[in-house]
Amino acid sequence: FFAFVCELMRVSISDNRVLTYGLYLPQLLAMYMCKRVFRKNLDITLVIDDLPAQYGIIHGNFISKKLKQMVGKIELNVLNNKNIIDHFVLLSEHMRDAIELKERNYTVVEGIAKAKQISNVNLQIVNSNKKIVFYAGTLDPQFGIDLMLDAFSLIEGDEYEFWICGNGGARNR
Repeated sequence: FFAFVCELMRVSISDNRVLTYGLYLPQLLAMYMCKRVFRKNLDITLVIDDLPAQYGIIHGNFISKKLKQMVGKIELNVLNNKNIIDHFVLLSEHMRDAIELKERNYTVVEGIAKAKQISNVNLQIVNSNKKIVFYAGTLDPQFGIDLMLDAFSLIEGDEYEFWICGNGGARNR
């Protein structure tokens, strides 16, 4: 928390615009503190890549689950405080609904790109005749990985490959 506050204060001296990444409670509380107490004109953009507590699976025993749920509620309150975060960058429209942004200022950056659109990445595709479907994320039935695998198995022929990267309860399926 204190490291985030110090860094926000240092950066905001030369520019009142700050871009931060990820949902991490100490970082969110530091933004709250800086904006409310020290730098009211601070313009904060938050890039959210995942919603672990609000929309994800919470592992652990009863106490740790309750603590994680409490942290998720605090995060949600900070996110929805219109006086703290000015702009959001999200990976899907569904994220906006999950964190209840409603009419807030946000941009959705979908994570889909064709190989020819990525000029600075060296992609080596073994068989260029294949159509590759790529999934990266949590491998858990709650997020539909079983449904995706079942659906993919119904495709006849061998022109498609399903590349999966991630970890979770369905990893060994």
